[in-house]
Parts: sequence; structure tokens; C-alpha cells
Amino acid sequence: MTRLDTYRRIIGGGLVTSIWGLLYAYTLLSLEAGSTSLVWFDSVLSACLLAALCLFVAVGVRYVRFDSQKRYIPFVLLLLVLLLVWLAVVNLSLQVVFQSGTYFTRTLPLRLFVALPTSLLFFGWLMSQKETDCREEELPEPVMPIAAQPEEQLERITVKRGNAIEVLTLDEILYFQADGDYVTIQSTKGRFLKEQTMKYFESHLDNALFVRCHRSYLVYVKAIERIELIEKQQQWLFLTNGERLRTSPMGYKLLKLRLGL
Repeated sequence: MTRLDTYRRIIGGGLVTSIWGLLYAYTLLSLEAGSTSLVWFDSVLSACLLAALCLFVAVGVRYVRFDSQKRYIPFVLLLLVLLLVWLAVVNLSLQVVFQSGTYFTRTLPLRLFVALPTSLLFFGWLMSQKETDCREEELPEPVMPIAAQPEEQLERITVKRGNAIEVLTLDEILYFQADGDYVTIQSTKGRFLKEQTMKYFESHLDNALFVRCHRSYLVYVKAIERIELIEKQQQWLFLTNGERLRTSPMGYKLLKLRLGL
């Protein structure tokens, strides 16, 4: 998932909660005459907490793989638990700030009527995005033969840090990550954004040292500390800096070929 995908999901969650807050406030203002400050406090607090819930779910979806419909069940249950926590926190806040009495009980049906559909719609949209990501991972990736090497191989890469120019040697690079029209380089010196394509680096680096383990990642094999099988056809690469990267089925086959496994 690229940075653009992350932003898209965050914006999606923000739109959901904004619509929810406005709809909820508009309805309550027409029902709770004389309680304007209470209604707006409730609406803003509820929308912000719901936004935090959506953000949590959006980030969590990134690390969960769904191979069948049954794998959605635990995540749906988690979503319902988070909604209950959300209701409890809102109720407690209203009691502490406004001593609102029966206000929360009176508004609970409306709260659920608005929150459940919007949350489930946002969850369904995230699942559709997740399925798209999974389908993209299964697309065949170009495999460069080990014997085939470019005429000119990179031995170092220059990157910018503010107004300064850093020179990275290959041993300092951990992996490259596709980021739209750019590539993010994770190194022992930090993260750098380079205006270049993954295809360029894949064809100009020693393919015995750098392996396209995933459509989004080109990893330095010496930075791999261990490989763990999470589930069928799903492996994680654990790197020397503590990070972990996903592999695609084709990328894992290529990695095994390069490592002689």
C-alpha cells in the first residue's frame, strides 16, 4: 500500500465521521430544544472519537489478510466492541461535563441508527480496498534471471536531506518501497524519498543482493534477519532494524531462488 492509499483511507474516514457529526447534530438540534451547547459538545466529541476508531480500523486492515469470508468475522466483532467502547466513553464524558442525566439514554437509538450504518459502510469500503490490494499482490511480477546483469550497476545512491546531499552505499540500504511516482529508501541513516522508479533500481542494482520480494518492496538480502510463515502463502521478512516486510507468492519464490533455499 502506497502513501497515497493511506491518505485516501484517512480522508475516507474523515469524510464518514464529518457526515456523521453533521447529520447527528442537525437531528438532535431539532429534537433537543434549549440544549445547543450540549448537542454540539456531544456531536464534536462523538465524531472525533468515531474518527479515531475509523483510523484504528483503517490501520489495522493493512496488517490483516483475508482469504475467505470467515476471516471477516473476528474483524466485525472487533468493530462492534470498539463501538461499545465509543458509546461508553461518550456517555462518561457527557455525565462528567454536563451531568446530562437521561440525555444519553434518550439519544442512544438515534446514535446507533446513525453510527452503525456509517461505520459498516466505511468498513465495507476498507474491505473492498483490501481485496484490491490482495489481487494486486497476486499479479505476476517480472523475474530477472540471476545471470542477467545491467551494463552499469549502481554502487552508491545520492539522496537529499534538507539542503545537504547524502551518499548511501549499498550496505547502508535496507529496502526500497514504491511510493507512487517516487521510491522511499529505508537505510541505516534514515528514510529518504527519491524521484525514481522501482523498475530503475531493480534493473540497476545487483540482483543477487536486491530482490523484489513484493510489488512494493525491493529488499537487500543481507538485511534479512529471518523469514516467518504466517499462514499459507503468506511470509514476513524480519529485517535487522526490527521492521518486517510482506512477500508476495512470486516474490517469495524469487527470494528462495536467490538465497538458495
